[in-house]
Amino acid sequence: MLSDIPPVEYRPATPGRVLEILTTESLFERFGLDELAVHRRLAFHFVQVTLADGRHDVDFTPIRLEAGALMHLRPGQVHRWLADANQGLIIVFPDGPWVEPFGPPGPTTPVMLNTDELATIRSTLAFAQERLEHDPDPLVVAGLRDLVIAEIAAGRRPARTGPPAYLALVDRLEAGEFGRSVGAHAAALGYSERTLTRACQEAVNLTAKEVVDQRVALEARRRLTDEGATASGVARALGFTEATNFVKFFRRLVGMTPTEWQAGLGVGSA
Repeated sequence: MLSDIPPVEYRPATPGRVLEILTTESLFERFGLDELAVHRRLAFHFVQVTLADGRHDVDFTPIRLEAGALMHLRPGQVHRWLADANQGLIIVFPDGPWVEPFGPPGPTTPVMLNTDELATIRSTLAFAQERLEHDPDPLVVAGLRDLVIAEIAAGRRPARTGPPAYLALVDRLEAGEFGRSVGAHAAALGYSERTLTRACQEAVNLTAKEVVDQRVALEARRRLTDEGATASGVARALGFTEATNFVKFFRRLVGMTPTEWQAGLGVGSA
């Protein structure tokens, strides 16, 4: 079952490192594709510079990446490699204040790098990798980490489009405010419910209630991947007073019960 899989912590090959740069080939050699091709809830930042077409599964949805794409996954997201995995360069590092240049968290939206951006990032990664191999000083490694993050952040990032009220709601949800009352969200953000709903409809053609419910349902699916997770435990964590209400909510949004979803999304599913 999917809930038998624990989250993946940051475990660099060199203990204590705050940055690791590797190729997909070396990653597969280190862990094996069979181990990587199962769902894992990340506890670190994962950035891929794609060099060949392929797919990844991000938050239970296959994402096709073309050569030249940049993908950033954040702690808390669920990820796995698919059979036609992308070839590329991988950057991994633990969470921390230095990741702010990447912008606010949100859904994974890969961006396409132009030729110059791709060449610059690859050059920076090659330089950083060489220094990592020859200078293990923690201050040097931390500086290289910040250099790599800054170089990636300097390139094009996914555009944050939509009215300010919609973006504020997205940021609030991503910050972990999973209450399902649109009125409470609106009051906390200083908007009326009507303004919040109008902004969501303009941005994504959904009501504010639908935006909130979809994000809560995604968080429920993520948390159901935690080792030993139960529907009642996830229900409590997300503010449902009754587990039966959570089951009804989950079935309406996902199309099956939490238990059915855990059993059906086994490690071999596509």
